[in-house]
Amino acid sequence: MAYQVVVQHRRRLVRDSLVLLLRDKPDWLVTAAVTTGPELVEACSSLRPHVVVLEADAADWDPCLVAATICQTGECIRFLGLYRTLSDDDLGRLRRSGMGTLVDQAAGVPAVMAALGSAIEGQAPVITARASREPVKGVLTPRERAVLSCVAGGSTSRVAANRLGISAKTVENHKQRIFSKLGVQNQAHAVAIAMRQGLLGAHDISIERSPSRLENTAQPM
Repeated sequence: MAYQVVVQHRRRLVRDSLVLLLRDKPDWLVTAAVTTGPELVEACSSLRPHVVVLEADAADWDPCLVAATICQTGECIRFLGLYRTLSDDDLGRLRRSGMGTLVDQAAGVPAVMAALGSAIEGQAPVITARASREPVKGVLTPRERAVLSCVAGGSTSRVAANRLGISAKTVENHKQRIFSKLGVQNQAHAVAIAMRQGLLGAHDISIERSPSRLENTAQPM
């Protein structure tokens, strides 16, 4: 099953980069890419995606109101909010509005991709750039690095299990050991710290390529 994603960002470079990153993953399908909050609400009302990626610090419209409006469809939609600068009060307000997963853009692409997996699995981390500077508490085994590689590529536990030839339960067990060694509580934090400390490089990120396919994305702005 491919998880459907709608992407919103006012910056075309960020928006197009997210679409390109997800296009080559067989378990994710971008169904629309839009610029503004109102456009996002309209797209979600007809497409009913599994995950919505949006700007959590937009100034021209209220991200909390947009998330709440989208939630009124009654569908179980997960949100991944991207931000550059937000106060703790702002982060709390966004969480209360239903935006479960929030990622500081300074944490980097691997943290964003890992957060997508967290969102679809119902986790609710807040990822900050500071997380990548926390000390590492242990060294990862080759199998743990393989699991984290899949996670950094945005794979859910189910997809990672299929790719590694192990059970989803075993993947979860590996993830818990990784969290313990790195001193974190979720997979996006684990990826950010592993990248920062050199335990996981960009070349290690396991993004499975799939045949080209057409996607119902918005026209270039």
